[in-house]
Amino acid sequence: TTTHMRARALARARTPDLESSAYQNMIAGLCLAVVVILIFTNNWWLTALCALALYSIISLVFCEMVFFGWEVDILVAIDISIASGMSVDYVLHLAHAYNGETGDHADKVRKALKDMGVSVASGMLTTFFACIALFLCDMLWFRLFGCFIAMVIITAFAVSMFGT
Repeated sequence: TTTHMRARALARARTPDLESSAYQNMIAGLCLAVVVILIFTNNWWLTALCALALYSIISLVFCEMVFFGWEVDILVAIDISIASGMSVDYVLHLAHAYNGETGDHADKVRKALKDMGVSVASGMLTTFFACIALFLCDMLWFRLFGCFIAMVIITAFAVSMFGT
């Protein structure tokens, strides 16, 4: 329809600073996430591992976006800006659970996954099922946002549960 074509043309509109602004917002979000993880865990080594996990999640999501042929437009710029905030959830939950456990490394991992793994998996599944409604929308932005959320949560789940 004509309205759909106009919406697509508006979505593809580029501004000179759109891409750099999106990446700056994402980097600021990642830095803030690392500070929050450090505050909650009070553990530099664990924070560094979480920062690596977050970097891996964002990098993999960007690879998926390139694979699917997404270009940076206003819709994708919004997605990029919030990517770091969405990707920190599972990493922070598992890091906090790990940090609160006692024992050697293997025991702490096992206990953290036992205590928090089911909650993280349930959160990922419920969020993914909520995305299905967005996949079915007629409006382009909602469909793309649903795809983006699914990419982030599945990647964040895989990296946080199985490692970087």
